[in-house]
Amino acid sequence: MFRNLLRYWIRQSLEEALRQKAAELAASAARTEASADHMAASALQAETPVDQSGTSADRPAASEAPPSPPASPSGCGAQAEAQKHVSSGDRPGKPSASTDLQQPPEAPSRKTVPSCDVGVVFALESESGGLEDLVAETGRWHGDGFLVIGGRLPERQVVIVRSGAGPKAAAHATEALLDGHRPRWVISAGFAGALRPELQRYDLVLPEAVLRPEGRRLELSPREDWLAQSRFGRVHGGLLLSVDHLVSSPKEKRILGDKYGALAVDMETFAVVEVCRRRGVPVLAVRIVIDTADEQLPPEVRGLLKQKTLASQLGAALGALWHRPSSFKDLYRLKENALLASDRLARFLAWAIRQLP
Repeated sequence: MFRNLLRYWIRQSLEEALRQKAAELAASAARTEASADHMAASALQAETPVDQSGTSADRPAASEAPPSPPASPSGCGAQAEAQKHVSSGDRPGKPSASTDLQQPPEAPSRKTVPSCDVGVVFALESESGGLEDLVAETGRWHGDGFLVIGGRLPERQVVIVRSGAGPKAAAHATEALLDGHRPRWVISAGFAGALRPELQRYDLVLPEAVLRPEGRRLELSPREDWLAQSRFGRVHGGLLLSVDHLVSSPKEKRILGDKYGALAVDMETFAVVEVCRRRGVPVLAVRIVIDTADEQLPPEVRGLLKQKTLASQLGAALGALWHRPSSFKDLYRLKENALLASDRLARFLAWAIRQLP
């Protein structure tokens, strides 16, 4: 049974990695074809007959001001040296991106990334996947170390950001989100580890404040209607601790809970909230408990958190299996827990976003 599960997991992971690579190659081919079409169109314009005055019929007269050059790309992708659009084909089962994003314009135009009502910042795909499945996707953009996914929920334009793990990555991606999309609200969302024994797996935490180990504290104001919800499971208000490393042992969880009085711990929320406060953008946080206070996380999780692509995650997982074959059961169970947590978090977020003014 163990070997069958291992073969199934490896086959599924390889198939997903191949689908993503095929989508990237297709997007690259489309961009190359668009560039060739544009060059052909430019060559045809260059062959336009010249009239008796020596001026092309399509070229402005000498007294007219030359057309201004096309503006540079904007949005989250403009934070990187090169912005590239990836179609929604790299997520199986999702609708295709809009034709405006896939087809080249008839004339040079400003390539813009749309503004949104709400930006939701996650660290990893395992956290954001549930919400990605609920939105009607409109496009994807790669930034400098992060991925941006535009989409729609009923009555709301939403942008999902996968920042990568850790406070530095979260702060960087949040800055780009605010510059590129100008959201009216930002939500820091994802998984958290419980620091108190009363918190159970899949409980929701809506922080009333987020603090750092060195003592810095930022207040938050979770909505009363969010705290009062029970159809999505148990909801807690309280303190959230943000640290720079993965807290994996019951001993460290107990020490942190007693020292800071926090309900749960994560790595990104303080960074997201700090950027939004400095920029004057309303911000909230929603976390779901993935590991309880008395639960030991597998040591391989640290290595997986450092990987940003599915292929690299697969490589790290295979390396972990090679060094500790019994880790398969731990990683498989963690993956199943993450899927359930992501789906429950997504259902709550989809409801909560519609309640925002």
